[in-house]
Amino acid sequence: MSSSTPSPEGPGGDNTGATPSTGKRRTRIPRPPARTAKLIALIAILFAVAVHGPGEVMTVATTAAIFGIAGIGLTVLAGPTRIVNLGSSCFIGVGAFTTAYVNNVYAPNFLISLSAAAAVCLVLGWAVAPIASRLAGVYIAVITVGLAFLGQHVFRIADGWTGGTVGVLLTDIPFFGANLAGPAQFGNLVIERSLAYFLLCSVVLALCVIASTRLLDSRIGRALHVVGTSSITARSFGINPARYRGTALVFSAVLCGLAGGLLAGQQSFVSWEQFDMLMSVDLIAVIVLGGMGSVYGAVIGAAVLYSLPQIVEALAPYLPYVTVGPSGNGLSPEQFTAVVYGAALVVVMVLEPRGLATLASRIAERIRTRAVLIRKETNR
Repeated sequence: MSSSTPSPEGPGGDNTGATPSTGKRRTRIPRPPARTAKLIALIAILFAVAVHGPGEVMTVATTAAIFGIAGIGLTVLAGPTRIVNLGSSCFIGVGAFTTAYVNNVYAPNFLISLSAAAAVCLVLGWAVAPIASRLAGVYIAVITVGLAFLGQHVFRIADGWTGGTVGVLLTDIPFFGANLAGPAQFGNLVIERSLAYFLLCSVVLALCVIASTRLLDSRIGRALHVVGTSSITARSFGINPARYRGTALVFSAVLCGLAGGLLAGQQSFVSWEQFDMLMSVDLIAVIVLGGMGSVYGAVIGAAVLYSLPQIVEALAPYLPYVTVGPSGNGLSPEQFTAVVYGAALVVVMVLEPRGLATLASRIAERIRTRAVLIRKETNR
């Protein structure tokens, strides 16, 4: 007959029970699930920007939110499956031109244009997946680089769809009776264009974050991690590596298409020159800086990468070795921004290879632990 040792925790594993040594009840500090806490923090930041941010800040935050959506698509693909997509600019361009075409020709609700962009990118991703999902390493990189160059060439010559070398202008952006191309009016309520569009992008970003985190926490997400670790191990568990790589690629393509559609609406103009390899490289820097495989890391990386040029521009008169204007021997703000980009990537890779998201989680955990210790000291 075995005897049970009283647990220091209360019923059900609750840590509000009394400790055997002191008889004092432990103080239980409510702690929401990490996923919920991060989502609440993201919504709070977006709300703060919407309420207190001036127009320039709103524009930068909107751009960061748009490319954060594309970054989430890439990190879902690159994190678990170890596939680096260098052709993301092609999917973003397809989403942008599809949104502009549907919006200008059929003039439906802008959400329908975005849905059409996501659907076209889903089909394109489904068409590319059977080839790309059977490759790995440098070969998948070559395929996606070719896709980026092919896409830009198609954008340049497809006059009826993309406007060719002239581009496409979105004069009206209908949205439930309002026009997002200018101040949006909903009944008697008038919202500035920058705020209205930022709110739309924030809602789409939040939905993408929820969908991506749920995907990675699901059975599909666990299977993707196994596929990324070892294809042989995946097959031994009855997992088809090509099928799950293709699923991740299609999901990434859909999110890039949504980002492209939102980008077209923000700029009200789309040109083939925008969707070059530099856009794809910037998005790779976003997920590396934020942390591969981290949904919130992609958002953090996008916020840092796309807000830094404006920050450097504002601080240029006070920065050493930075020259404002054509005269002077120092670095231009654009050159200094590139230097900061490179330095940030090096520092992150050396100090925290898993990105800024992991670094932020460590800092938050230390703050929480410190708060627990202070609370215990106070209750003594």
